[in-house]
Amino acid sequence: MIRTGFAEDDDPLTALHAALQARRSADRALTASVRRARNHGLTWQEIATLLGTTPRRARRVHQGA
Repeated sequence: MIRTGFAEDDDPLTALHAALQARRSADRALTASVRRARNHGLTWQEIATLLGTTPRRARRVHQGA
């Protein structure tokens, strides 16, 4: 059985909505952190390495956000 952090009797749609909201919040926090890192002089290569992606993808996803 996979533990999701939700009670067994929770409505799956409610649980899915909550997970989506958590993901959106995490995405906003990540973008803000990337922006702060860039403002402090980190390179796209450094950021990409930490994110486990390429500099091109990191820049595409987070630049201008």
